Amino acid sequence: TVVFKKASSGQPTIAGSSITAAVDFYDVIFDAPDATTLFNINSIYFTVNHSLTISGDEQLFINGDTILMAGSSNLTLSNTSGTGGGTADINFNSSSTQTITGSTGTDYTKLPNIIIAKSGTLNLSGNIGMGGTTYLDYRTGTISEGSSSFLFYHDNTIKGKMEFYDVEFQGHSSDYYLTDTIVIDNDLLMTGTAVNTVNNGVIKLNKDLTYNNTHSSSIFNTPIEFSNTSIDQAIQGSALARVYKLTINKINGGNVVLTNPTTVIHSLVLEKGFLITDATNLLTLSSSCTVTGGDATTFVKGPVKKVGNSA
Repeated sequence: TVVFKKASSGQPTIAGSSITAAVDFYDVIFDAPDATTLFNINSIYFTVNHSLTISGDEQLFINGDTILMAGSSNLTLSNTSGTGGGTADINFNSSSTQTITGSTGTDYTKLPNIIIAKSGTLNLSGNIGMGGTTYLDYRTGTISEGSSSFLFYHDNTIKGKMEFYDVEFQGHSSDYYLTDTIVIDNDLLMTGTAVNTVNNGVIKLNKDLTYNNTHSSSIFNTPIEFSNTSIDQAIQGSALARVYKLTINKINGGNVVLTNPTTVIHSLVLEKGFLITDATNLLTLSSSCTVTGGDATTFVKGPVKKVGNSA
């Protein structure tokens, strides 16, 4: 096991004489036990063959080149500082089964960029956090999301068609971007008090949207489709939910129940299933919002407020 940690002032650097330099490790630990630590990986092929651990109680960042997770190597997250990330890429591209084991409880270790380009399976568990301005790039491989929870902390990008269990977008005056359709098998959360926007792509949601972000300008600009055919779903939370495009597409019927007020900005699409509202948990359609679809198998059961008369 090789342990990298900060022993004095400055930034620890792992470097080669050229980009062709290479080093293979079996077990590696990046640790920040006493002070904020920024590791630099420069001009070197850095390969982990068994396990990579990110630990410590202080902020930890990994910058620079790529860490290649080879063979059946696994990533374990136990840093408890709540802040971290970096510009380096951690690249899972093995044909073997690999695992990211996240933090437990309320802790989220923050990661640098993650690339998933596998021909095998990547298992996910626990709490997995993405550091500020980092990306999660899914290219190939089977994702076994278990009951994991992904936290996107600030200005993150999700690339590719990936499947998740729980996803949280945490409001830190952030703009999040999707490049394609993602599937969330459990809950989608919008939290925080600062402006939070989620943009582009599509979110297919199989359980509930919990909207707790209290800033009036926060919004899901990304279209959200409720599509679980076996259970009722909900839009819930402690704040007014704002969604650009909302699609109800529960093929075998069923309900999406509002348990807090919700505003749709651009379009409401009714394909299958019912949207349940009441006077307290009101559905509001903005002045430019259009409604498409709707028949005996799909409509709004309850009051709707339409603002203006332009659509």
